Amino acid sequence: MEELAPENNLEILHNPWFGYQDDHGLGYAQPDYLLRIPGRIYIFECKLTQNLQAVAQLKGLYAPLVNQYYKQPIVLIQIFKYINNMNELSFITELKEAKPNGRVYTIHWLG
Repeated sequence: MEELAPENNLEILHNPWFGYQDDHGLGYAQPDYLLRIPGRIYIFECKLTQNLQAVAQLKGLYAPLVNQYYKQPIVLIQIFKYINNMNELSFITELKEAKPNGRVYTIHWLG
């Protein structure tokens, strides 16, 4: 996938590090993947089993950091193999279905 990035005007970052400082002191965050396309950034958090930790990381940590750094609209996506709870999941099959609206979209990966 990384080979396609230059010719398609996109960038894929695997496990990028972000440093920050808050009331608790200096901290670091590392989302699983960022996909940068013109005018939008997708943040992916991958877990074996769906859990609320992925949603909390995406909304409460990664989105604010990435938004502050890149200053572009952010799309949040969790990817997992095993479903734990079907409530409030926004399943998508293609990235173009996901919008930068603060919702965490879901890709159920069966591979």
